[in-house]
Amino acid sequence: MTVKRWADSGRITPQMKLRGSNGPVLFKTADIEALKAEREAERASEASK
Repeated sequence: MTVKRWADSGRITPQMKLRGSNGPVLFKTADIEALKAEREAERASEASK
């Protein structure tokens, strides 16, 4: 899944969107790091099965 899809589903919340209809969306570093840790834990759990 992409960060865009995670934001659309509410799994991660954008901090702000810059100008333009296709402007970049910014996220808090801590939120991205937390999501990364969560995904790594999920993968480790799946690999140990």
